[in-house]
Amino acid sequence: MDTSYLDKRPVDISRVTPAALRAQLRELSFEKTASARSGETWVHTDADEAATLPAVLVPHEADKDISGYWETIDSATQRLCFIQGDFHKDVVARLEKYAGVDSTDKR
Repeated sequence: MDTSYLDKRPVDISRVTPAALRAQLRELSFEKTASARSGETWVHTDADEAATLPAVLVPHEADKDISGYWETIDSATQRLCFIQGDFHKDVVARLEKYAGVDSTDKR
């Protein structure tokens, strides 16, 4: 029996960037619908899917030193866990492959 879901050790999210989150969300057919002081809101492009999947708030790179930035990154990765039906450590590992993504890519 797989008990890996019981692993409650914290996952290191220090290499997860807003650019990586945006790249992953694009691959999952999400699009940016709004941008505000707190970050960018991303939702699924299909209306039926959007009704069942959570929106994801992606913080701005410029806010890295502001209180709440890492909590927002963590929240985004947790939402990706739900969206992808995967474990937090696996989602974060996938996001790390986007570490070199150009943060100026605004698609």
